[in-house]
Amino acid sequence: MELIQPIVDIIKLLWDPIAHRVNYFAKIEENIDNLRNQERELKDLTVDLRRDVEREKLEGMVPTNAVQGWLQRADEIIKSAEEMQEEFRLNERCSYGWCLDCRSRYKLGKRIVKAAQYVQDHKARKNSFGEIAAPPLQESVQELATATIRQRTSTIGTLYQVWNWLMDTKTGIIGIWGKGGVGKTTLVKNINNKLCGTRQFEFVIFVTVLRDCNMKKLRNDIGKEIYLDLSEEQDETRASRLLFNKLKGKKFLLILDDMWEKVDLEKLGVPAPKENGSCKVVITTRNRGVCNDMETDKEILVQVLSDTEAWELFQEKAGSVISSDLEPVARDVCKECHGLPLAIIVVGRALRKETNGEVWKNALRVLKTSRFELKGMEREVYLPLKFSYIHLKNDSENDILQNCFLYCSLFPEDYPIKVNRLIEYWTNEGFIEGVESLKDASAKGHYVLKELIDSCLLEIDKDEENAVKMHDVIRDMAIKITSESTERGRRFLVRTSLGLEDCPQVETWEVKDRISLMNNNIRFLPDEPKCTELSTLVLRGNVFLKEIPQSFFKQMKNLRVLDLSCTRIVSLPPSISELGSLQALILRFCRYLQSVDHAGGLKQLQLLDLSCTGIVGLPREIEQLTRLRRLNLSGTFHLACIPVDIIVSLSLLEDLEMRLSSFSRSKESKAFIENVGHLNHLTHFTADIPNDLCTSSQLEEFLLRDKLKSFHLRIVGRGLIVPPFLVEPKRRGRYLDITAKANVRREAVGLLQHAEILNLYYHDEVRTISAMGARNLKRLKECEVWQCRKMENVVITEEAEEGILPELEILRLFYLPNLKSIWEGNGTPGSFGRIKNITIINCANVMYLFSSNVLQLLNSLENLCIETCPWMVEIVRGEVGNGVIALPKLRRIVLKELQELNRMWEGVLSLESLQAIEVTSCPSLRQLAIDIEKTPALEVIEGESEWWNSLKWQNDSNMSHFQNIFKLEDRLVVQDGDTFDKYFTPNCKLGRFSD
Repeated sequence: MELIQPIVDIIKLLWDPIAHRVNYFAKIEENIDNLRNQERELKDLTVDLRRDVEREKLEGMVPTNAVQGWLQRADEIIKSAEEMQEEFRLNERCSYGWCLDCRSRYKLGKRIVKAAQYVQDHKARKNSFGEIAAPPLQESVQELATATIRQRTSTIGTLYQVWNWLMDTKTGIIGIWGKGGVGKTTLVKNINNKLCGTRQFEFVIFVTVLRDCNMKKLRNDIGKEIYLDLSEEQDETRASRLLFNKLKGKKFLLILDDMWEKVDLEKLGVPAPKENGSCKVVITTRNRGVCNDMETDKEILVQVLSDTEAWELFQEKAGSVISSDLEPVARDVCKECHGLPLAIIVVGRALRKETNGEVWKNALRVLKTSRFELKGMEREVYLPLKFSYIHLKNDSENDILQNCFLYCSLFPEDYPIKVNRLIEYWTNEGFIEGVESLKDASAKGHYVLKELIDSCLLEIDKDEENAVKMHDVIRDMAIKITSESTERGRRFLVRTSLGLEDCPQVETWEVKDRISLMNNNIRFLPDEPKCTELSTLVLRGNVFLKEIPQSFFKQMKNLRVLDLSCTRIVSLPPSISELGSLQALILRFCRYLQSVDHAGGLKQLQLLDLSCTGIVGLPREIEQLTRLRRLNLSGTFHLACIPVDIIVSLSLLEDLEMRLSSFSRSKESKAFIENVGHLNHLTHFTADIPNDLCTSSQLEEFLLRDKLKSFHLRIVGRGLIVPPFLVEPKRRGRYLDITAKANVRREAVGLLQHAEILNLYYHDEVRTISAMGARNLKRLKECEVWQCRKMENVVITEEAEEGILPELEILRLFYLPNLKSIWEGNGTPGSFGRIKNITIINCANVMYLFSSNVLQLLNSLENLCIETCPWMVEIVRGEVGNGVIALPKLRRIVLKELQELNRMWEGVLSLESLQAIEVTSCPSLRQLAIDIEKTPALEVIEGESEWWNSLKWQNDSNMSHFQNIFKLEDRLVVQDGDTFDKYFTPNCKLGRFSD
């Protein structure tokens, strides 16, 4: 027995491997079934994973290398398994598999078992990687304002299709076509925005291509998007080469929106997309033929909305008034829009909150029985849009809305129309009636504007402040109405931004009420066109126009608005004196214009704009313009002579602007400005005030008048330095500027009592703002200080015994080399209680902003921006304590280029409203004074990865939480590592440039 046991043990040890090998032979059918099942499961996993990857790609994510490698290896394994199954199937046909010798069957069975195990192991590896995709690196792309495409709509499918083509290296040019207003622009803007925060492309360039495309303008527009200025290049071949070299070798996406004809990309200077799979061009057009001409690799038709989608959109725009009684007719109205999103939005809003069934029935009748003889696209686009125009008509308002709407078509396509100037046009054309003052006209004009915006016939310009735009389809509709109209007052001739060198045939002028030839290259005008019905003539922006024929205006007796801005005319012709009905003469930026002789005959003139012209003097005949309400002489750097008494004759004047006029330095300026005090209707006044005039009691009495609602006075001295952004303030208010070489004397400081905005520029004497006296600063809401070399503090406690700057909301400090802090000493109760925004930039010696007890005064602070203060060590000096509730409304902190900043403050504040922190080039800042519980609203921390990785945290939970909201900053590198921000002055970023 003792001998048998060892033998049994040996047999057991040998049996398992022997049985395992026997199974290769004996259980080959069972093993092949196992392989087949394992392979089928692996296939299912790869299909699911690829679906997940595609979904992540649509969200702008990039699959990880582990996922891509797993999928690639899975494909190889599946192919090998299928080949092995096929080999087994063929062998099985041969005498049920027994034609194989035992050795071959054994080898095949062994391979099958190992293959099944390998498949099983590869399936298991899928669980080893966590995220299947990760956010790509940041890229340079500007987000565009647009409506977000809804999920579960036909349009989202189109978006996904275009997105997939963009990710395909074999696709170079993509064409998106469809009728006007169908949503092509919205589609490509959504694609543009989807690329925000990704690194799919180095440049994403979005350009609107105007009709009758001008190659030079298009090239310039593309250059602007990639920070390449081609505006001065006269040689188009060289300009094309410069653009090509800028884009060559780069990953770029060029979106050309609203194309009407073929664009030669080679001539334009755009590298051929087909030669580089990483470069793409996307075009949108109303004509499929343009896609063919552009040789698109892929193209897609943007379909109109389905009946269900159209009805949902129509209900949203028309509001909740669609009752059960109104629904049938409302559905019929919606159907007449043919699923066109633009038409649905416009018509829906035109009927918004309308409860009268008869109005709905009339709307349906108008949509069905329009007299336009249109075919195809025109029928489906213009009829619904014209209905919204017809719906504007209101007998009680004498067609104001329609006239004002049509007037907007005089401006070029995609043109930002300044609101105040548009209302001036309307007013002087006589559309704004029943008003007694410019202020009333402005109020009514804004009401009209709101009605047009609410009706979707105009839209707010997202890029230009205080400006509106007209959608190109709606503008087409307006131009069609005015070009075909025979109704007096609505017969227009519009030829804008077409590069015209010659005027349209003079015969076409004769029966027109309004003509706009804006932004062309016209050099010569007809001698004496017969335009007896003409009321508006716009020649603005014809920069090659140097002379107007002597008799040009002789047969324009009814002209009310004449705009010659931005031309090179030197003088006005004698015939201008025959414009007895003229209400507005606009000559802005006619820099070569030296005189306005012959203007005395314009007895009805109410607006004379001579800003930024080259005039050297005003003729005495100007005193004959007794109906004048607005006179603009700002930026007249050569104006030396004005008869001082003529201003008194302009007794109805409400608006007088004279900032940056050299006349302020003439001997007559004091007497002239004192005479301004006799203008009893004046409500707005801007001027440069010499030092000695500050002693005038008349000036202070003038500022105290109830009628004067806004002013902008600049106290000036000799050697005046004029910052370029000061040509025109961004809005009206009660401004006082104290500029270079001006003495801050008692009288000048006394004027502060009447001001709400103080601008202090290039002054070498002022050391503090508080020295100007708390009483004088009580009304101040904004304060901006720029390059005052001796300024050390904004406020010193010793100068602020009582509450100081109690109404201040905005404080901006720029280029103050000796500034030490904003507030020196302890805070005074009642001070800084309303301040919302503090900006401090390029103040080289400032070490901190204020002490900890001043912090308790800043209960209204919302935004804090500190840039390029190399010696700043901390923002708040002194311990603030842990958990102290301070800055309860602070929403955003921006810290840039603060090399010595090592902390924001000592302790941890409770910042319950803080939403964002942005940190750039602050290498010494190693700890953020924030805590999860004390910053509940914090959404994003933006900064550099190196800085973020160097931060020290109080605990792991803080680090983990804030890591989830950290975002790498998106910095555009322009040259030698400098960020793009360095190429702008602070006031560029604040939007202070005039247009």
